[in-house]
Amino acid sequence: MLFLKRTAEAFILPPGIFILAFLIFGTLLIFHKRWVVGGCLCLGCLSAWAMTTAPISDMLLGHLESGVNVPKKISGDVIIVLGAGIRTDMPDKKGTGSPTEKTTYRLFSAAKLHNKLKIPILFTGGGSNSSSTSSNDIITRTLLNMGVPKHQIIVENKSKNTRENAANATRICAKKGFKKPILVTSAYHLKRSYYCFNRLGIEPIPFPAGFYTWEGKKYSLRSYLPGNFYRFSLALKEIIGLKVYQLADKFQTDP
Repeated sequence: MLFLKRTAEAFILPPGIFILAFLIFGTLLIFHKRWVVGGCLCLGCLSAWAMTTAPISDMLLGHLESGVNVPKKISGDVIIVLGAGIRTDMPDKKGTGSPTEKTTYRLFSAAKLHNKLKIPILFTGGGSNSSSTSSNDIITRTLLNMGVPKHQIIVENKSKNTRENAANATRICAKKGFKKPILVTSAYHLKRSYYCFNRLGIEPIPFPAGFYTWEGKKYSLRSYLPGNFYRFSLALKEIIGLKVYQLADKFQTDP
């Protein structure tokens, strides 16, 4: 009964309802011998269906997360956290503004590391210039709530992308004398992030904050029904972003 309910939801809610409607339309075109148009429409719908399922999106995310592991033993002199967005004007229990879910999980992972290692946390990531509450205040408040002392919180809020994160964090590390940074970000984002730091001559210790894929992950029948494009687009953006950075660096270094 539960599976039937979830199946109905998958085809009633977008994008499932549109996939189903165009798939039926394409089938009707084929039935009326409009083979090319109908075939292309059906193929496009089936491709869209596949891209919204967890197994297909996890194939791409798994490529990004392969080889990324949580270190069993770790040491360093600063924890660098890469931001993933801030909702600057959202009401919060202890003020205005809050990190997004991904940023919160990265901060939570960094706070756990801090509690173990007792080293500073350097957050890097921009916020909205039109906000009534600065990203500095939001991140500082969040980390204070997680038990991190204020004197061990450093916030860099000018970066707009991963490259700027790496460049600005590297400058702060050089200024403050940090030599052994630990890099905290989502597992799927670590390869691109590490690349950006590495090209600046920094070799941070990667520490993943959350995985989408893992060995032995199981899928239910619901996983093969239409879902949404979020995870597929997330993986595609990350893969394209890394390739663009690599190509840009190659053209800059080629004579």
